[in-house]
Parts: sequence; structure tokens; C-alpha cells
Amino acid sequence: MDDDAECYKLWRIRRTIMQLCHDRGYLVTQEELDQTLEEFKAQYGDKPSERKPARSDLIVLVAHNDDPTDQMFVFFPDEAKIGIKTIKTYCQRMQEENISRAIIVVQHGMTPSAKQALVDMAPKYILEYFLESELLINITEHEKFKGAAEKFRIESGVQPSVDLDTLDERIKIRDAIQSGKIQEAIEMVNNLHPELLDCDRYLFFHLQQQHLIELIRQRNIEEALKYAQEQLAERGEENREVLAELERTLALLAFDEPEKSPFGDLLHPSHRQEIASEVNASILEMENRESTTPKIATLMRVMLWIQEELEKKKVKYPKMTDIATGTIEDPK
Repeated sequence: MDDDAECYKLWRIRRTIMQLCHDRGYLVTQEELDQTLEEFKAQYGDKPSERKPARSDLIVLVAHNDDPTDQMFVFFPDEAKIGIKTIKTYCQRMQEENISRAIIVVQHGMTPSAKQALVDMAPKYILEYFLESELLINITEHEKFKGAAEKFRIESGVQPSVDLDTLDERIKIRDAIQSGKIQEAIEMVNNLHPELLDCDRYLFFHLQQQHLIELIRQRNIEEALKYAQEQLAERGEENREVLAELERTLALLAFDEPEKSPFGDLLHPSHRQEIASEVNASILEMENRESTTPKIATLMRVMLWIQEELEKKKVKYPKMTDIATGTIEDPK
């Protein structure tokens, strides 16, 4: 491990997190936002190879400017890929300190069981996660463009492990979600990765749920009910977690001032932020998988997905019936 490069990386990641907390309305001092690399080393150490600092030393606890009781943890697990045990440990600490929100900064992702645990913990605990590589690019406003990634590469000698070619598109998707333009964001996601929302149905539900929230925010009650009935009701019947989240969202309609209701957190800007982060992380995870997958395999998956879509629409087309031999059957 190159201690200098690792220190630089951890400093950049933590500084990005502090800016993210500040952007969400949490109390972060100017000194914390402006912390230099040398100040970081003096506070935490400059020998990551000797766990000085360990990632777990970088933990953050912040309180919201408008409501000091609204607190949020930022955890930095030491494990390269975290599992369900770590999630349970964090939730136990959150329960002990009566805190319901947390961000987890992970090095190389989460196990499937850990991801499911995030779902199971909602809505009691709202946990979102970011990849370290995503935070190196810096998803916040002050350095979210390609120039920042290039600057990091030059200064540190570390090559960012995310796809810079799609960075502009991911920024547009994030901005659309944070502006409440969910249908526009869905269209952009489909254009960027047509198979993503079909493969990750829970992510797709969260986007649809956010669109429903936006309709309720606009007091467009009739359209909100119609959208819930036509687009979401069937999915609620298939999945109890989805049903619980859908019921929680529709409960906003029962209040004259839904933002002041027990479910008002759904209307808070931070909820848009959480969905934007979830979408961004899913895109990054998919692109990381694709970068290590032979291109022909990727093309085959896309082709099979297109064939399924054409069949759903009852379109006649030349169909590949045997991938191994490349056999194509003419439309009947």
C-alpha cells in the first residue's frame, strides 16, 4: 500500500462526505469543509498501512441545521466488501443512540444479503451507501465534473475506477431526480443502460415511488391516485415491502399538510437525494461489472433483453433461437 496515495484518497473521500452533509442541510463547520491534507494527517495519521488511520476512525455524526434532533451517521467500514453483520452492527449503534439515518462509504460494494438488509431495515432505519470510487470523483456540486476527476488523477497518480465517459449522463440523471423530474430521469437511465431498471425492479419501484411523491407534493391528487393504481398497485400485491412503502406514501394524502405528517420525511429534499444516490450507485455498479465482462457477453444480454421487449409488444422480427450456433429464425 502506498501510504501517501492512500492518505490522499481518504482525505478526498472524507472531504466530499463533509460537503455532501453540508449540502443536505446538516451542520458542518467551514474548518471541516476546508480541511487540508496536512491537517487531515495531523488529526488521523499518515500511515494507513498501519491503520493510522483505519477507515473506521473517519466516522462522522452530524445534526441538521433546522432540527438538531435529526442526526445522521457516516460510517467508513474497514472491510473491502461489507456483509450483513456490519449492517446489523451499525443498526444496533443507531438504535442505541436513537438515530435513524446513516450513510455507509464502501470500498468495493456490498454482499447481496447486506443490500437486502438495507431494504429490510427501512423505513425504521434509512441507510444509503456510496462507493469510495464515486466519492473520489466527487458527486457534489463543487467538483462533480470531469475536470475534477482528471485533477485527482494528475495530483495523486491514482486512476479513478469509474467510467468517466458516462459521468456527464450520471450528473444529468442526478440533477433531474433532485429537481423532481423523475420521468425524465427514468428515460435517461433507460437510454444509458436499457437493462438496468428491468434487472433491478426495486430500484425501478423507488423511482416510481418518487414520481408518486412528486405528484402528491404538487397536490395533484387525482393523477397521483391514478398513477398508484395503474403503475404500482400490482407490484404491491407481489411484494410486502413494496406494499408497505406504497401505503406509507399514499398516507400523505390523508393530511392537509403532508410535510408535517409522520410521513413528511418522504417530502424532504433529502429523500430525493437518497434516490439519486441509489440510482447513481446502481449505475456505477453495473458499469464496474461491465468493465470486467467480455463485450460479446454484454451484447448477448442486450440482444436477449431486446428480444423479450419485442415479444411483449408482439412485434415480428428475426429471432436468434440458439446463441451457441447463432441460429436465427425468420418471423412467422
